[in-house]
Amino acid sequence: PAERINLQNTVPSEEERTTDSPGDRLPDCSSVYHHPGMLSTKVKRCFIFVARLSILWYVHLKSVRTGVMGSTGEASKSVAKTMKLLETLARVPDAGVTELAEQVGMHKSTTYRFLNSLCELKYVHRHPHTERYSTTLKLFELGSAVVQRIEFWREAHPIMERLAHETEETLHLATLEDDRLVYLHKIESTQALRVSMMSRIGQSAPLHCTGLGKCLVAYAPSSVRERIMQSHPLAKFTDTTISSEDQLRSELERIRAKGYAVDNEEHEPGIRCVAAPIEGPHGHALAALSISVPSVRLTEDKFEDYAERVCDAATEISSRLRYRVRT
Repeated sequence: PAERINLQNTVPSEEERTTDSPGDRLPDCSSVYHHPGMLSTKVKRCFIFVARLSILWYVHLKSVRTGVMGSTGEASKSVAKTMKLLETLARVPDAGVTELAEQVGMHKSTTYRFLNSLCELKYVHRHPHTERYSTTLKLFELGSAVVQRIEFWREAHPIMERLAHETEETLHLATLEDDRLVYLHKIESTQALRVSMMSRIGQSAPLHCTGLGKCLVAYAPSSVRERIMQSHPLAKFTDTTISSEDQLRSELERIRAKGYAVDNEEHEPGIRCVAAPIEGPHGHALAALSISVPSVRLTEDKFEDYAERVCDAATEISSRLRYRVRT
């Protein structure tokens, strides 16, 4: 548990609290979605960026719980020094304390304490016989999550653009992360009368009352689905929001039978949505795609047409993702 990990000795001494160099600054990873052609370079920077955020959050929690860090500046400098260690280990796969201390410009004792903390966090492994250090696959796991999101965007974006052009309605792409719905992409409607939604890329939304959320839960592995059913509150947003577990279970069965989910003004009044799963190799949803329409404009004929279009688009994205995995 994080509470038992002692970071007190990772606070830099006064002589070590120097101004960060340009190499210590966090890279800007926000443009990765806007330049698919630069994937390989951006992904490498994202690996380090995600790791930095993880450790920054850990240091922040320790400072709040134990009061070890005296200020935000001290915590930030500690994170910068920690990341210099990780970046050095990424370049030098197997290194000793003395070598690392020289390369990152820290005292040997401070470097040793930082390495111990990274070992406790499972980002670094200490070889018991040689007493040398190397990075673990935990950084790769974090980076892989970023790559997966980028792959979703690369394969989904052109298909979503085509569907947006055909329907002139609002489209969303979302995935499950830590049992939460997270928006990955959004294309706004071009019509004068269009939905005004609270959705934003990177933000979350309820699972039980959105088309995307219900679709992701319906096509999640059974263990994930049950965990969500037990822990997710069924808050009521409108008169049509599902508010009981029995109702939700029945709804999820209908979704799996039909192949798509519907939000009938269950989250936001005046907005109806149709969502379809983007399935992985085992039939579970990697993500979901939806179309959102003002209720006054969604006739029954349009509803059937949009449901078919969304399902076809989601299937095409699924096929493209599977093809990239094979190649």
